[in-house]
Amino acid sequence: MSKQVSPSTTQTQAPPDMLWIPGGTFLMGSDDFYPEEGPVHEVAVDGFWMDRYIVTNEEFARFVDATGYVTVAERALNPADYPGAPAENLVPGALVFHKSRGAVDLTDYRNWWAWTPGTSWRHPRGPQSSIDDISQHPVVHIAYEDAEAYAHWAGKDLPTEAEWERAARGGFEGKKFTWGDEHFPGGKALANSWQGEFPWQNLLVDGFEGTSPVGSFPPNGYGLFDMAGNVWEWTSDWYVHHHVNEIEQACCGPAVNPRISSAQKSYDPRQPQIRIPRKVVKGGSHLCAPNYCLRYRPAARQPQMIDTGMSHLGFRCILRPKDAPEVEVPLEVNQEQTKQPPVHKLKASIKGAFKQFRIIRRALVHPQVPWHAKAVAGCAVLYVVSPIQIVPNFIPIIGQMDDVLVVALGIKYLRRYVPQRVLDECEGKSRIVRKPKIVLSPITDSPAIR
Repeated sequence: MSKQVSPSTTQTQAPPDMLWIPGGTFLMGSDDFYPEEGPVHEVAVDGFWMDRYIVTNEEFARFVDATGYVTVAERALNPADYPGAPAENLVPGALVFHKSRGAVDLTDYRNWWAWTPGTSWRHPRGPQSSIDDISQHPVVHIAYEDAEAYAHWAGKDLPTEAEWERAARGGFEGKKFTWGDEHFPGGKALANSWQGEFPWQNLLVDGFEGTSPVGSFPPNGYGLFDMAGNVWEWTSDWYVHHHVNEIEQACCGPAVNPRISSAQKSYDPRQPQIRIPRKVVKGGSHLCAPNYCLRYRPAARQPQMIDTGMSHLGFRCILRPKDAPEVEVPLEVNQEQTKQPPVHKLKASIKGAFKQFRIIRRALVHPQVPWHAKAVAGCAVLYVVSPIQIVPNFIPIIGQMDDVLVVALGIKYLRRYVPQRVLDECEGKSRIVRKPKIVLSPITDSPAIR
């Protein structure tokens, strides 16, 4: 298990939609997959707050509306930065993924990436696309400069590589994935990735062809969503081939809050004519597949030129506590809370079930809850309110336990198939739920989001 900085969990008052990542030491990297991830080495980081979700289209739009910011993909390119590039490519645009018709040469990315003029965060699939129906998906086509500008506007920072990996592991030491070592536990996909032969065959085991709404999959041990798959995420560290070789080592013990602050070694040696430095991106994406890029893992890392946004690249922010007042929660308090009498535990379970039951009821009328989830929610509600039950409700405490079980199964189903933000709305944590609109639309083979 990871070591904690102190025997207490220290944190400041929780910022909205951010979670506390406890400081401590952990084993960073991996020796089991790609060479740039190793060797495994011990590092230590201080505690910090991290966004629960990747920044969405809706959130980025608020930033642009407030500031008038123009992203890198929306600006004309400087010919001096791209020697030899065709003039028709030196216009605002970005790289867009295109699924191939069959197996292709995996050493040539041009078989699935295409420079598409007019593409940007507003038009992620090309100039004719929009974000109208994907407001809760991660914002993409974000260059490093864009992510940094948003973070500064929000009063936050971008994480270092060590901070990001510490958060992604969620307290699991040395595990392959954010959830453990098994790729598909119980046959279920726990992240939005590519199942099948990339880049032509996607079996859609996870239910998504392209990006997915944030919070569509279970969170990690710290409560963070999409720390594996969906979209890659920017970090503030410059890329070097081996992290351990460039960080400042302590004389005895792990490197503390390591970061790569020099861009000098980040340039791509395979393209010496292009002098654009590269940052580390983490987390993998919906385009990562075992046959090409098994990188939806906490140790995985990849370089990304700072001027380039793509259709599988986004970001999230962190907040490092400085002068804010701290609140300490001693471990003894947590231990005492676990020593409740059994009857008190039963009452607590019933109380928690009532709260979850409210969520289930509101899910029935929420416009963004899929029909099958509403069907499950409806069955749970009918059972709880029905006068005919397996165990009569008039029996104290025990009479409510079958209701607790039904509600627990219902909420488990909703958490599997309904984005967390929607459940937060149903719980009343977020904005007021709008009345559903009944819309009849034909089934079409419209292009998927990539």
